[in-house]
Amino acid sequence: MFIGVFFYSFTIGSISSILQNLDTRTALYEKKLNTLLLLKRKYKLDTSLYSRIKKALKYGIKKTDEDRKKFLNDLPMNLRIDLSNIMHENLVKDIAYFEHVSKRFIAFIGPDLRPIRVGKNEYIVKEGEYAHESKLFSVFVDC
Repeated sequence: MFIGVFFYSFTIGSISSILQNLDTRTALYEKKLNTLLLLKRKYKLDTSLYSRIKKALKYGIKKTDEDRKKFLNDLPMNLRIDLSNIMHENLVKDIAYFEHVSKRFIAFIGPDLRPIRVGKNEYIVKEGEYAHESKLFSVFVDC
């Protein structure tokens, strides 16, 4: 009976924590959307740019990986490498660059990689432009 009460309490506590975390992320997303709407009105942003930024914000709220990164960093090195490679194999499997790099390298940069969609006529980094970290750790997917 004691084990049943403990298990039930643990389950309810975990579910409550997950829901609270989702509410926080949703509130942050709504705040960013409101700021974007204000910027659209103030600077008269065109619809195309507005919708691309909105999609990026929506994608960002879905792909919050800080919990996963923290979990991976708490694991011993050999387990971190094995788990990270399994988690990120879909991101790197079709990219020729990653065919000849070590699993250890993929394990360390994998948590920082994120896929982005790029149209055929869009530029990620132009020659002479400063490439910041968010651009460097993106996996490009042609639309």
